[in-house]
Amino acid sequence: MQHVVRQSLSLEGAKASMKQIRMSELIDEKLWVIVDKEMLDLILRNLLSNANKFTGIVGMIEIGAFLEGDRIIVSVSDNGVGIDEKTAGNSTERPTSGRIRTYTISSSKALRAVRPPQTRT
Repeated sequence: MQHVVRQSLSLEGAKASMKQIRMSELIDEKLWVIVDKEMLDLILRNLLSNANKFTGIVGMIEIGAFLEGDRIIVSVSDNGVGIDEKTAGNSTERPTSGRIRTYTISSSKALRAVRPPQTRT
């Protein structure tokens, strides 16, 4: 999981650095998933691109993932301008306090947690 996220951050990082946007990730290196890597990468790049587009100079974008029960919650948060509730409609955007927006991917069918491979000694 962490590897896919870091690749997406790396690709979007050049554009973010031109606006002095700080990008960070909070993903447990022990979090393993079974997922369509290309699809997850496409979704992450889209969310990161949108976050970058609507985040001002010297802003911040954070991507995180954690295990909640049998699901993995992946979120991209930024402190960009956001959109009003009427325009958001059925968007996955979840308003939070201040100007931080969070987009969440959470589907046990799309992302499935697995145990990391055991190393033999």
